[in-house]
Amino acid sequence: MNTGNYNRNMTVTRSIAMNKKENGAIIGTRGFLLGKIIRISDDNDVIIGRDPAQCEIIVKGDKVSRAHLRLRYNSITEDYTLYDTSSNGTIIDEKYKLKPKTHVNVKSGSKIWLGDSENEIMLG
Repeated sequence: MNTGNYNRNMTVTRSIAMNKKENGAIIGTRGFLLGKIIRISDDNDVIIGRDPAQCEIIVKGDKVSRAHLRLRYNSITEDYTLYDTSSNGTIIDEKYKLKPKTHVNVKSGSKIWLGDSENEIMLG
C-alpha cells in the first residue's frame, strides 16, 4: 500500500521539525542527509561541510566543500541568513546561486543545494 507521495511526506517531516518555535531546522531531502532533521538554535551559526574539524553538520559529496555553508536561524523574523564559503557554489530553490562570501536571508521552506543537486536540504 502506498502511504503517500513525496510532497505529503515532506509536509509531515517539516511539521515535526518545527514543533518548537524558538528553533529552526535543517531537513535532509536528498543525498547524505536524506531523512535527517537537525534542529538549530536561534542566533547560533552552524557550518555545513565535509570537514568534521570545521563543521557542526557533516555532508559528504564530491561537490561539497570542507566548510561549504554557514547559516543562522532568527526566530523573530523566522528566516535564515546564509553565507556561502564554498568553492563549488550553493543554490537556493533550484535557481538562485549565492554569491560567494555574501550574506543573504531566505525564508523557511527554501531548498538549498550544496554544490549540486545531489545534496539538498530544506530549511524548516
